Amino acid sequence: MALKPQTTGHSARGLSAGLTFAVVVALFTWCGLWIDGKAGTQPLFVLLGVFLGLLGGTIHMLRVLSPGGLPFRRKPPGSGASDLPRP
Repeated sequence: MALKPQTTGHSARGLSAGLTFAVVVALFTWCGLWIDGKAGTQPLFVLLGVFLGLLGGTIHMLRVLSPGGLPFRRKPPGSGASDLPRP
C-alpha cells in the first residue's frame, strides 16, 4: 500500500523560514563583528547584531508560518479578503 504524498507547501514554508532565520542571525552577527573590528568596541555591535538578527528572524518566521497571528494587518494567503474598498 503506497502512502499518499503530502503537499510540500507547509514543509517548504517551514524550511524557508528556518533557513532565513539562520541566515539573518548570522549576517547581523557578522556585520556586528565587522563594525566592532573597525570601531574597536568589542562586544557592543556583536550583541546588537545578534539581538537584531533574532528579532528580525523571529518576526519573519512568525509572519511566514502564522500570517494571522501577528497584528501587522497581513491577511493569510488564499483568504480572499482584500483591503481595497468595493465600489
